[in-house]
Amino acid sequence: MGSCCSKPAAKYEAPSGSSGKEPSKAPRATSTHGKPSKQPAVPDFGLLTTHEIIKLLGRGGEGETWLARDKATNLEVAIKLIKRPIPKAAIQVIKREIKIQADLGQGHLNIVSADEVILSKSYLGLIMEYVPGGNMVSYVTKRRETKGERGGLCIDEDEARYFFKQLVSAVEYCHRNNVAHRDLKLDNTLLDNHEPPWLKLCDFGFAKHWQEAVTRLSLAKIKRTYSILHGPKPGAGAVMAAVEEEEEVEGPKGPK
Repeated sequence: MGSCCSKPAAKYEAPSGSSGKEPSKAPRATSTHGKPSKQPAVPDFGLLTTHEIIKLLGRGGEGETWLARDKATNLEVAIKLIKRPIPKAAIQVIKREIKIQADLGQGHLNIVSADEVILSKSYLGLIMEYVPGGNMVSYVTKRRETKGERGGLCIDEDEARYFFKQLVSAVEYCHRNNVAHRDLKLDNTLLDNHEPPWLKLCDFGFAKHWQEAVTRLSLAKIKRTYSILHGPKPGAGAVMAAVEEEEEVEGPKGPK
């Protein structure tokens, strides 16, 4: 639903690998008239006092995500910026995303954390952890060039298992906190710059909370649907009618 990203603490800082020498300066870009060409200015989004905006990371349905530097801490962060005034239809979705990210907090290594929400005159910004390694789509695509070394596989089974275990761990943490992500895909899994990289689940724009009682009711209906679909006379129309007309399932009772 939106673009994902995040903030590097010291553990995310990649080694510079510099040799101590000053890097040579690249020649300045010039126009056809021999004058230096002007680079397009990076907008500050009204955040000039708190953040230095560096570059665009991605665009989504709600807004844009930019890489920025926090002027107080000097750390890089990702800021998801949503133009104000926010359309009425989007307000509840954005509030829900912010609440879910706040509830999940800093609780899991494999989930991108959100730190705070800021408001400027023209934008609402969700400040998140910056994850510098790109997403799994880019990772897998790059490895297509060398798939011959792995029997035609972009990633082999051991590597796939390494990443999948982290994804399952992140999803299990969400479910323990009654959160369904609802948009699991390679685009929404980022990689940091560890070696091998750590996976981080991001973009909770489609995520929702659920209540335990509702979950048990839904599971009962799912079981009933399964028995109808695999019964002697399955039928799409009949299945939907049967599920809708099913008797109420008693949820968990509270203490007396």
